[in-house]
Amino acid sequence: MMMKRVAFNAAGWGLVILGGAGLLLPVLPGVMLLILGLSFLSLEYRWARRLMGPLLRRFPAAEKKLEIFLARHAKPVPADLSA
Repeated sequence: MMMKRVAFNAAGWGLVILGGAGLLLPVLPGVMLLILGLSFLSLEYRWARRLMGPLLRRFPAAEKKLEIFLARHAKPVPADLSA
């Protein structure tokens, strides 16, 4: 289980870095890589879930696929009592 978390975190950060480079370079699909990387990181980090909101509103087709991915892999998140 720990190896899976480490693998998802490493893949997420790698995709986010490639996505950032893709925003500057015309060769890489930057937005797609950012969405993939943030979706991996959103399994572990709340800030990644918050950043996914604007991206998914801009690209609604990705939202459906992300919901399926998260339903399969996400752990239950406790309710945020501060909100």
